[in-house]
Amino acid sequence: MILYLDTSALAKQYIREPESPQVVTWVAEADLVGTSLIARPEMAAVLGRLLHMKALDEAAARNTLSAFYDRWPAYVRLPLNEATANRAGELAWEHGLRG
Repeated sequence: MILYLDTSALAKQYIREPESPQVVTWVAEADLVGTSLIARPEMAAVLGRLLHMKALDEAAARNTLSAFYDRWPAYVRLPLNEATANRAGELAWEHGLRG
C-alpha cells in the first residue's frame, strides 16, 4: 500500500491524538509513506504552537521535532509546484480542508 500523509496525519505519529493508533497502524502496513515537502516546516509550526500554548514543554517539543527530523529521510517527499498548489486549493475548497 502507498500511503500519503499530510502534516495533520504525520503529527498523529508523534503527538498523542484520538486518531494516532489508526495512523500508526496505516504507516506500519504501508509499503511506502509519502508527504509533501511543506510538511517539514508545517510540523515545526505545529510543535512550536503547542509549545507556545503550553500543551508541550520545551524538552518534549524539541524531542518530538527531533524524532520527526530523524524519520524525515524515510518519507517519500513530494515537491510542491504551481500545479500541485492549485490542486490543493481546489481540494481544500471542495472538501472544507485546512491548510
